[in-house]
Amino acid sequence: MIGDLKRLAGVKTVRFDGVAVHAARNELPFEVRRLLFRGIYENKEREFVRKAVKRGDRVLEVGCGIGAVSLVVTRMAGEGQVWSLEANSMLEPVIKRNYALNGWTPNLRIAAVSKVSGRVSFEVDENIISSSMASRAGRRRTIEIEAVAISELVDEIRPDVIIADVEGAEIEIFDADAPLDRVRTIVLELHPKIVGLQATDQLVDSLLGRGFDLIGRRGNVVWLDRAAVTASQLT
Repeated sequence: MIGDLKRLAGVKTVRFDGVAVHAARNELPFEVRRLLFRGIYENKEREFVRKAVKRGDRVLEVGCGIGAVSLVVTRMAGEGQVWSLEANSMLEPVIKRNYALNGWTPNLRIAAVSKVSGRVSFEVDENIISSSMASRAGRRRTIEIEAVAISELVDEIRPDVIIADVEGAEIEIFDADAPLDRVRTIVLELHPKIVGLQATDQLVDSLLGRGFDLIGRRGNVVWLDRAAVTASQLT
């Protein structure tokens, strides 16, 4: 595997699902590059959004990472139809470069998403994609960042689809008070290792009780939908 990475050391971009991302050695952590080269980086989320997102959908993305899923969603929904929030400011130039590589400009806001707006503590990890509002072990430093209430975002954007990978904050964001009545689809990565399996199971049960159906699950990634899903979407 290390040998494969050495052979790919000169590779600067990787393509998947009709989009491209930068993958130069000096731009991304080792593990991210390894997963990109194997074609499995965020592959569960990418599978679900390819099937769930429709042209013209308004999509709220909470936790953009390097922009890989965001780019696939933009290809599916259309440029300008995706509103992304990313708490880690270190990822802002990465996201913008990846969008530019595909000829697009992101609707990107550097902020966390929480139950209420204000300031929140955010733990920045040396591995830029593992930073989180949840307290975790490892080499981290804590900073204060802007947080935007999920209710404000839903009112402003009126999303048909919400995609979220927020390293444990999903428990608070998608609690019983979250305004999801007009949301059709949720693609959500759960983090039982951070918040506990009981908490993530209760979250899924709560969303099912609010009228969503569990259409698909791949490990800790779930696809919940209110709309009828055709057999062709599932294949």
